[in-house]
Amino acid sequence: MVASITTRGCAGSIRETGARRALRMVMAVIAWPVRTWQVRQDYALLAGMSEHELRDIGLSRQDVIDASACRAGEDPTLMLAKRAEERRRWSRRH
Repeated sequence: MVASITTRGCAGSIRETGARRALRMVMAVIAWPVRTWQVRQDYALLAGMSEHELRDIGLSRQDVIDASACRAGEDPTLMLAKRAEERRRWSRRH
């Protein structure tokens, strides 16, 4: 049996050590292909949308193209959500 010890850091947060940390890292490696597949499926869905559909959700064709430039394994969702929110804020002001 492998022992796992948790300790409190300076800010009172709990840090993982031992087997739990190793297990979390292994699970992240195993889950990577699934996450990558999901990102590609989402990208394909966005790429297949018309200009009107993209505009309805606050995105442009260029946003979708920019999302394709994200590094492998990187989820472009945050970038796309930020751009959609920026457009909403801009359109409210003007």
